[in-house]
Amino acid sequence: MRRRLSLVLVAAAAAAALPAQTYEVIHDFGATPADPSAPLGRLLLGPDANFYGVTTYGGNPNCPQGCGTIYRLDANGTVTTVHAFDGAGDGENPAGDLLLASDGNFYGVTPGDGALEETCLVHCGTVFRFDTNGNFVTLHTFGTLDGFGVNPQLAEPLTGELWGTTIAGGGGDCEDDTCGAVFRLRFDGSYQVMHAFSRAEANWPVGGLVFANDGNLYGATLRGDETDGLRTVIQVALNGHVSKIYDFESDCSSPTEGFIQVVSGELVGTCANGSRVFRLTLGGNFQEIHAFTDPVADGFAPSRPMQAGDALLYGVTSAGGTHDAGTIHQLGLTGAFTKLYDFEEPTGSLPFAGLTQSPDGRFYGATFSGGAHLHGTIFRLTMPGLTRYYCPNNFVRRDQMAVFLLKTAHGSGFVPAACSGDFADVACPSLFADWIEQLAAEGITAGCAGGNYCPLSPVTRGQMAVFLLKTEHGPAYTPPSCTGVFDDVPCSHQFAAWIEQLFAEGITGGCGGDDFCPDLPVTRAQMAVFLLKIEHGGTYVPPTCQPTFADVICPSLFAPWIEQLYEEHITAGCAGPP
Repeated sequence: MRRRLSLVLVAAAAAAALPAQTYEVIHDFGATPADPSAPLGRLLLGPDANFYGVTTYGGNPNCPQGCGTIYRLDANGTVTTVHAFDGAGDGENPAGDLLLASDGNFYGVTPGDGALEETCLVHCGTVFRFDTNGNFVTLHTFGTLDGFGVNPQLAEPLTGELWGTTIAGGGGDCEDDTCGAVFRLRFDGSYQVMHAFSRAEANWPVGGLVFANDGNLYGATLRGDETDGLRTVIQVALNGHVSKIYDFESDCSSPTEGFIQVVSGELVGTCANGSRVFRLTLGGNFQEIHAFTDPVADGFAPSRPMQAGDALLYGVTSAGGTHDAGTIHQLGLTGAFTKLYDFEEPTGSLPFAGLTQSPDGRFYGATFSGGAHLHGTIFRLTMPGLTRYYCPNNFVRRDQMAVFLLKTAHGSGFVPAACSGDFADVACPSLFADWIEQLAAEGITAGCAGGNYCPLSPVTRGQMAVFLLKTEHGPAYTPPSCTGVFDDVPCSHQFAAWIEQLFAEGITGGCGGDDFCPDLPVTRAQMAVFLLKIEHGGTYVPPTCQPTFADVICPSLFAPWIEQLYEEHITAGCAGPP
């Protein structure tokens, strides 16, 4: 069942006035027992321009309230069940955010696996995979030795590798099996415990992991080490080494499950006592952004916020507000706060999951309860004066890269030949297929191995050196031999000669100091400079910026380059093809 409800809202009187915004309920869950109900996790925009999410209940009746579902929301507001969990072999009661990985598939977790194993103390849990066509597979079922009680929020720090945590098991030295583990799960299903927590260190991880731009993963534990016993934030290196970077004290009783995400190179999260949103540098410096001191005026129990295209934070609270059903709020990174909406049961209540911004700038989210059938809703919040966004800090994906390079090489009016299905992981037809196959036909790339292109994988700075120079000089080009320019690029590095030639042509001066950072992903802001210098020469300087994008400050370092790329019609921003 689909229902629309438009409500004109005003900002909280205590905050700076905002123009009116519109809240709409676009779907009510749970019309029948078999329908998806009680969504728990953020909506995720798929490569087919539909949203995907999970519900804790509904679907297969093998479980008392249904075993849970994966659902799809299309542009018309129609919700379709993609997969109904059976409570046996494929898990039950999925929770948390889905991950869209570099192979174009979605990955998620179920805390329950349908069979209470004595060795697990609780349900062991699963990791599952599915695609936009509904093809589903259980990739891994957890057990005592490899960890159990899997936490939501997987990360893909390296192509083809999913990293996560379990709250228990893993083979550590805890007699009650409650220390937990960090694990790595490859796309082929091979599984490895990368770190088994012990009582002598911070343990009992909660909330999964996030990948930061320093090349490390970050997460939280609910128990500290034997010395202080405080809740902590941990850093996880890709060799499995775990180190503590921050102990929570009176500033935050403990982190909320799934509490952090990376915002502008820092960690932003919430406290489990329902009172604070905070920022934490990767070096361990803590700063409160906002304290929710008035449950009615502010709301209470915030989820981790997201950074929108206007660089502000948007989030929800699952309690408090005028009707004690939660709120939507806007936050500046320095603490400016505005309440945007008060939930109430008829329009949805208990919005545990947080918000997602669509390419057109509108916000989508789900409530766990309330609505026409009291089993949750999907809602949309439209802010006034939607503007154009560039997403300067987003990583450049390999599918987007094909468009950037070909338009730079052939002009903004270039149209590639129709695709023929050259890569196993690139659907034909699809949005980027023609561009990807044209790039391969021109010899700029042969794909990522095994007949695949890896369209969603981020492009590293080292890879980009090859792509740019082949675009500039032709596919047969070979750069001069490496001499040793950058401290972090030895001549044994596979891209060393290409990186040094890019430097020699004045396209880049590196990433700071005497380093190039060859394995870090390229951002959309950096890409603007690379493309225009390849097109116009290493000494090129673009015109002074004129404010064009809501999320690009003018003047700022990359603004003139980004706006010139737009003026040359190589990009339209991040609301559509790049």
